[in-house]
Amino acid sequence: MSPHNDNELIRPHRVVAWDDITLERSKQMPKYLFQGSYTEQGLKGVLQEGGSKRREAAEQLLKGMGGRLEAYYYAFGSNDFVIIADLPSNVDAAALSLAVNASGAVESRATVLITPEEVDQATKKTVKYRPPGK
Repeated sequence: MSPHNDNELIRPHRVVAWDDITLERSKQMPKYLFQGSYTEQGLKGVLQEGGSKRREAAEQLLKGMGGRLEAYYYAFGSNDFVIIADLPSNVDAAALSLAVNASGAVESRATVLITPEEVDQATKKTVKYRPPGK
């Protein structure tokens, strides 16, 4: 074991408050959950290319739109895949979703994700809603 200076082992750190995280999140791109299933045509493509090639394709697609892939998973059940991604805007997410679904290889849906702090802000808004028939 080589000799070392104990001062080098102590690294300064910064305590981060929830307000800092919320502020940081507000500077970030919107986050989306994409869930979907492959059609017969899409499944044939996955069988030919493999799962990691589809992840790479998704990553490149998102990057090309100014976004970022956070997570890409295959799943059992009603969804064949689940993706979490950042995109610059809802318009970009809609354009991506339209193009992917129009391919005929995938049937997917997009969900805008929001933070608990954004829900806190929403609960402070006054909304004057009238239910149908009242």
